[in-house]
Amino acid sequence: MHYPTRKDLLLGAGALATTLFFFVPCSVYLNNTQEFFTSPRTFVLLLALCAGAAFVLLSLACLPAPPRIRGFLLSVLAFLCAASWAQAYVLNWDYGLLDGSEISWTLFEARSFIDAGVWAALFLLVLIFGIWRRLSFRALFVALILMQAANLLVVHAGRGETATDAAADAGDVSINLHNQFVFSRNRNIILIVLDAYQTDVFNEYLEAHPEAKDRLPGFTYYPDAVTETYFTEFSIPSMLTGTRLIRPLFPSSRAFSDAMNDRLMNRSLPALLKKAGYYVGIYTSYAHRYYPPSVFGDIADNYAREAVFAPHYAGELERLMAVSLFRLTPHALKNNIHQRFLLDTEFDQDRDIF
Repeated sequence: MHYPTRKDLLLGAGALATTLFFFVPCSVYLNNTQEFFTSPRTFVLLLALCAGAAFVLLSLACLPAPPRIRGFLLSVLAFLCAASWAQAYVLNWDYGLLDGSEISWTLFEARSFIDAGVWAALFLLVLIFGIWRRLSFRALFVALILMQAANLLVVHAGRGETATDAAADAGDVSINLHNQFVFSRNRNIILIVLDAYQTDVFNEYLEAHPEAKDRLPGFTYYPDAVTETYFTEFSIPSMLTGTRLIRPLFPSSRAFSDAMNDRLMNRSLPALLKKAGYYVGIYTSYAHRYYPPSVFGDIADNYAREAVFAPHYAGELERLMAVSLFRLTPHALKNNIHQRFLLDTEFDQDRDIF
């Protein structure tokens, strides 16, 4: 039997394709579902298609190779699989929010040397065991696939009952942003919450720039407003319903969730405005998670079938792949990846704007 077999190459191609184009992007998505409007089911399908296409291309590139080249190709697959997994899951450094602004990065720092050392060590190990000892790497490929699959299950389960139920309820319904800045000529009721924003900082800004108030005519600013809890998930429903909605007041999580949903659907500000004939729109990236269609489907007018968003799938998929690529590359290359695919703002952008 020739070393390696075609099955070894197929297994290696499958492990690399799923790591790069399915497992790591899925992990990024599940940890940041609030940043995307595309439903989990649609993303899983799109990522599965990407991984399948990558597997086909890798297989077509490796299988026709003569036996004397296959060992080298298998070693390359093993090295890329191991290094990518280590970078994405073990060397997953904190670079702050990837919100389009600059990241804190310098070339010669500890992270750069650690990443380079790990990649070099893995290269040497693969060289020794793959080319000299002719290892098939089957155990490595299977282990990486199983570990990443288990990680996705753990992350999915860790999203909690609310997230799971919301994802199931959402189905193929998403938020329509087309009328986000369309207002009535007669009367509008707009609620803006400065979530996680320091009140004293905003007050200082208004004192230094009193003309800023002119940009929001007709608004009332409440500088001393106090919420019931520091969790957005609970404080917003309390503000919308005018009632106390905190977990310790209820005997179980299910009782708390049922009470919150009932009050939101029947006694909340959006529900009352809807009954009064207003067009109600909810514009938050957390809508699928905390405002599922099962609760707000009859209240918010901007919930739409996901087919409306089909033209935007490519843009969100591209953004997800860019973040995944950033996570997969060693520190020395991250700034180049960020500058090319994730940097959206000018270096000298005036951020003194609200």
